[in-house]
Amino acid sequence: VCLFAICQPLAVLAGSGSGGGSDPCSADPTKYALDTNDDGAVDLSDFVYGLSWLFSGGTAPLVCLDTTDFEASLAQAQADLALPAPPSGFTFVETNAQGYDEYTHDSSGIRFVRLPGRSFEMGSPATETGHVDDEGPVHTVWLTPFLIAKYEVTQAEYEAVMTDPPAGLSATPSANFGSAPASDQRPMETVSWDDLHLDDGFLERTGLVLPSEAQWEYACRAGTSGPYAGNGNLDDMGWYSDNSGGSTHDVGGKQANQFGLHDMHGNVFEWCEDVYKSDFYADDVPGFNPVSTAGSGPRVLRGGGFADGALNARSAHRFSFNPTGRFFVLGFRPARPLP
Repeated sequence: VCLFAICQPLAVLAGSGSGGGSDPCSADPTKYALDTNDDGAVDLSDFVYGLSWLFSGGTAPLVCLDTTDFEASLAQAQADLALPAPPSGFTFVETNAQGYDEYTHDSSGIRFVRLPGRSFEMGSPATETGHVDDEGPVHTVWLTPFLIAKYEVTQAEYEAVMTDPPAGLSATPSANFGSAPASDQRPMETVSWDDLHLDDGFLERTGLVLPSEAQWEYACRAGTSGPYAGNGNLDDMGWYSDNSGGSTHDVGGKQANQFGLHDMHGNVFEWCEDVYKSDFYADDVPGFNPVSTAGSGPRVLRGGGFADGALNARSAHRFSFNPTGRFFVLGFRPARPLP
């Protein structure tokens, strides 16, 4: 690999005599001795000659090769492979226990996790318990890197942004349904898709967006392929009808998934950007950053809620709702694309 991908462009600086001499590169560890046949070039003949002296037990002649250009090229390649820097308005906090960088959104205080761009298998197979037709067929989707909130937006976060709300909106719309103690760390709910997209609404004020359905499922699955991420046990991963006691709960109370995201299963349904289309997966869905934008009908909800059964909390479960609808189990988790 070195001879063909790296060594060709290296410039010969100095040579040493025939084989057996001391290594002229020993004084400078940034240079390499690669010209095995001492002809002043690095090419296929060096590989052939190198094999001959290797098997004969002899010592190859050496020259010093300047690696400055190679080091610069390697540094550039590493930079090109690095994930994009977050947009302005975010501050790095830490790398989480799962190995993903986390940032605070400066204007809202919301914590985000930076997810790498890659492909994943979206949808559920017909053999999965609870599978319905709109979850298939399973198909490969490629996503570019993006930021997504570590938790569902809390009541405290929403209310801090929506002080002095536009006409028709309340800064404190959450119903706080159920018997759990009131807490501003419970997820924001009773907010419609339209509310979030209003002029001077939450998304416009923060410069954030709702995730696409594909981004949401990718974030939820976090590299898993079964019904539930994390350890695969829904009781450990989310609040649903069997363990919620009929209430939402403070965000982050259940285990994080493999990306370090919490409450992707249960607690509240989360709005996505997409227009719901039951046969979207069966169509010629784009394989790269797909989003359903045709029409203005019901919008996609994901993740299930505290009042729903386990099957609705599956990674692949799709639900639709009128974009004007406000309900005590409807919340959201914002995202931000990366350039």
